[in-house]
Amino acid sequence: MTEQDGAHPSPPDLAALPASRRLHGLAESLNAETIGLGELVDRLGHAGFGFFLLILTVIVLIPIPGPIGMVLGVVIGFVALQLLVGARRLWLPDFMRRRHIPAAPLKAMLVRIIPKLAWVEAFLKPRRWPQLTGFGARSLLAVPVLLMGATITLPIPLGNFVPAFALMAVALGLIIRDGLAVIAGLVLAVLAIVWTAALITVGAELTASLFAWLW
Repeated sequence: MTEQDGAHPSPPDLAALPASRRLHGLAESLNAETIGLGELVDRLGHAGFGFFLLILTVIVLIPIPGPIGMVLGVVIGFVALQLLVGARRLWLPDFMRRRHIPAAPLKAMLVRIIPKLAWVEAFLKPRRWPQLTGFGARSLLAVPVLLMGATITLPIPLGNFVPAFALMAVALGLIIRDGLAVIAGLVLAVLAIVWTAALITVGAELTASLFAWLW
């Protein structure tokens, strides 16, 4: 059956496109009011763990009301566990697949971030230090990814940005297979832990001071 006969054209192969082009194609397809995490996984197909992590970190940066950070942090942690055990294809349980997020904010954030991502891609180099992005290295990368997911679940104001950028760098390293991007992500992950600890400390001190003033 041809397109003239009423069939819809096949979606492009995401795995064959640069990350910025893949995000552009995803943004163009976001026409519904919401999109489920399961639908995102199905659209990605064989595009891999790195691209799904990249999508999740973009969603983390969106100021969506509700416990979205906790939900996304749990999903990121679940992805990390699959990396740890050496899974070759991403799988989500039904309760995660059924979780929906607003499509309009995601599309708006993608439109904003795609030009910046395309600029970053110009500095990345495929198969640079491949031992840091190969299948064997994924089990080691699962640890910082899991830590960043746990950090994102914490309801700390301004606490999601540094972990999200760390995950974005690791995701780009996995997608493009650039070990230097992975190293940048690991450095940002350390900074994210320090930043989160500092925010928790400041918050605890402010809370203690407030209670002391009230009582």
